[in-house]
Amino acid sequence: MAYYPSQPPIEERIWLASDDISSLQSRISAGERYMEDLEEQMERLKSTYDAQISELTRRKNAKAIEVASIKNLLSPICRIPVEVLSKIFELSCSPGHEFYPSYNIVRHTFVISKVCLSWRKTAHATPKIWSRLCLSLPEHSRALTRNVVWVREWLSRSRGVPIELYLNFPELYQTLLDGMSQLLEYVVGFRHQIQFIQLSGHPTCFRPIFDLPASSLPSLEVAIFQMSMESLDNFLPNTQIRAFSDAPKLYRAEILEPVSASMLGPLSLPAEQLVSLKIDTSPTLVLFSPFVYVGFLQRCKNLVSLQIKPSSAFGFSSTVSITLPSLRSLQITCHPLPMTQGVGLLHCLDVPLLQDLTLSLYGIDTQDFSRDITGLRSHCVSASQLASLTITIGWMRLSADLTSVLALFPALSSLRIWRIGFDVNPLLRTMTHSRDHPVLLPKILDLELSFNPPSANKPPYPFELVSMILSRSWPRTGTQCNADTNSHAVEDVGVRKLHRIQVYGHILEQADQERIAEFTGLTFRNAALEDQNLKKMTDPYNMYT
Repeated sequence: MAYYPSQPPIEERIWLASDDISSLQSRISAGERYMEDLEEQMERLKSTYDAQISELTRRKNAKAIEVASIKNLLSPICRIPVEVLSKIFELSCSPGHEFYPSYNIVRHTFVISKVCLSWRKTAHATPKIWSRLCLSLPEHSRALTRNVVWVREWLSRSRGVPIELYLNFPELYQTLLDGMSQLLEYVVGFRHQIQFIQLSGHPTCFRPIFDLPASSLPSLEVAIFQMSMESLDNFLPNTQIRAFSDAPKLYRAEILEPVSASMLGPLSLPAEQLVSLKIDTSPTLVLFSPFVYVGFLQRCKNLVSLQIKPSSAFGFSSTVSITLPSLRSLQITCHPLPMTQGVGLLHCLDVPLLQDLTLSLYGIDTQDFSRDITGLRSHCVSASQLASLTITIGWMRLSADLTSVLALFPALSSLRIWRIGFDVNPLLRTMTHSRDHPVLLPKILDLELSFNPPSANKPPYPFELVSMILSRSWPRTGTQCNADTNSHAVEDVGVRKLHRIQVYGHILEQADQERIAEFTGLTFRNAALEDQNLKKMTDPYNMYT
């Protein structure tokens, strides 16, 4: 029998008659019916209560949406014009500098498209954020493991805007090859819009592009190639890539050469119309002859800018002549060549209109360098008009100063010498204006000197620098500078006044800095080598590493 605390306990045996039992069972049935009735009433009340709560909740949510909508109307981002919002989207999807294959532009674009319906409509109506496709297999492999039809939808939103492709497929993954091929098939469907293309990795991955016929890329302006070295042996010898040969707008090409074969063998480029060309090779491991460059460069009659890093494994015949009649800017690396291997490429160039020359010297001695630069000078009828010269000295020490080389270019107005590991004072002495001897580089306006870091062989202090500056500058009014010394720069119209001096790696003594500060019209910067990091992107050495 159940125990209830409100009832007295039963302590003795109970003998019940049949009538008593029947009476008790009736009471039990009546009690259970009563409890069931109460339970039903409770359920009815609960249903009514839940319905009321649900209705109140619905009203609350509806009002919250209304309030949020009103708040959105007051938000500044909702009141700006669509054109401005589109520009914000373009900037938010940009890396802040140049685009590159591993940049996750897909994620950035999809994120802003999911904020709200209004942003989604604006994003889809902004063609420029869909006109760039950056994909790198190591970082974006998931994009190739699912249905790649999204690429077609992505590029279709570009709405005719020029397309830029940044693709890096460094390995040939058989499991992803079908996805890569299908992706590129969608890409070539928009080939008439492609303006910029950067391909790096395994050449087989790019067959849908390489197999296109000539005249397939009518809008292409820039093409950059970096094929993996281990994959070219089986691919390039039997392949002719004509997709780029008749691109009428292609003006800039960059090639990072592999080891075993040159891309210029199978790759047909419209050399005659190129304005800018960059070729980078391995310093020592190249296994092919550089003669492939001779024929190609001889066709580049409209080339204005050339950056080239030829291999040191092979030289050129001294009888080779490469005429580039339109070239204005040349950046070239000079390496030592094996004995009896001819001359460097610099010696073979005929560039009558050259204005800016950047030389990166690695291991080459002064004699060989002078031979090549003299060869360049003899081939250039107007080399004496060269305006800007940058020399980067790496992994070497010059056995003599650069006076004899610089004397070949008397019209220089800008000179930069980086990674100096030798005594620069003899050079500065020849640049110091005096009545007693001719001055070196009389037209110089801009001079930059960057010395080796302390961990390397640091050259002597440039104590001749101040004297050189004093001889080419005008003192401020009321200063006590030697007026006779500075008057030479005024009297001799053949010597130009210095405009800017930059010195890195050597902090000048306080007295020297104070003397330099006394001159008007002269911009002077003196800092530790670490402070030159802001100039890193323009360092010709970094350009090739």
